[in-house]
Amino acid sequence: MDLAPLYHSACLVGDPRRIFEAGVQHVEDERIRRLILGFLERDPHDQRLEAMGWEAIEGPSGLIYRFDDQPIPEGHL
Repeated sequence: MDLAPLYHSACLVGDPRRIFEAGVQHVEDERIRRLILGFLERDPHDQRLEAMGWEAIEGPSGLIYRFDDQPIPEGHL
């Protein structure tokens, strides 16, 4: 599970801890809950998009996340 884009988005709109804690209330599997909340405890350097191979691109249509230089579909920028 790659949480970097979700974490980045949560940082943009508010408090990522509050958002992640609210979100895990809907997750039944305790292991997955721990995995998600564990992301919050990582070193901030390791929470960055770039640390996970992602980049955020702002275009006229809004924010897009691109992984590992994959092409962006036509019309998304």
